[in-house]
Amino acid sequence: MRPAPKRLLVWPLTVATVILFGGVLSPAVGQPEAESPAAGRLVSASRSVMVTVGGPRKGEAPGRYFNVQGLSSRGDSKFASFGLLDFDIEPGQQKAAGTMRKATLVLTQSIPPFAKPGRLLFFIPRDPDEEITPLKFAIEGDTALGDTLPRCIPCGEATFTIEATGRKDRFELDFDEEAEAVVDRLLEDGGRLRLLVVPGGVDVAATYFGVEQPEPENRPSLVLE
Repeated sequence: MRPAPKRLLVWPLTVATVILFGGVLSPAVGQPEAESPAAGRLVSASRSVMVTVGGPRKGEAPGRYFNVQGLSSRGDSKFASFGLLDFDIEPGQQKAAGTMRKATLVLTQSIPPFAKPGRLLFFIPRDPDEEITPLKFAIEGDTALGDTLPRCIPCGEATFTIEATGRKDRFELDFDEEAEAVVDRLLEDGGRLRLLVVPGGVDVAATYFGVEQPEPENRPSLVLE
């Protein structure tokens, strides 16, 4: 069964801004950029991968773009993909016992003609060091993760809305106690945080920049507090 959907807020923040966990989250579209005094630690992704029906995408600069596409988003399942992002966390960052951890994923839109709005689902794999070569986009089942789903922690959903290339989408991740414990441990001990961004419908084609973009500000990042 698909994990019970959690609602996620797309919220306008500066790149170094985080939003508090806790209250009820509601899907929302992007809003104008706004300054906020709340600041967190920005971590750029060390790897971005698009996982297709045939496995992790190959070819020239496969990490330049980060597309999350449903099975029929372009009329052919060969274009379907979910996204994988790795973040390397340095140890000893703002560790405070009993403090709830917050995380905001920041992705920069790259809008081609085939982009389509729709739902996105977010997951944290329990084993961030698992080999990614066997991963494939599952064409059957509740999600594109297939057999990988039971090894993942769901952490919310959001709605991709087409705005413009260069637009920054900020997704507050909705962590349960297990996910909070993972992030809290990483902030103390260091290590890899892996996120999976999965299409929540067959038609969505959410199109973003990946880690191999020459402009650092366009690469995926995570804000932690």
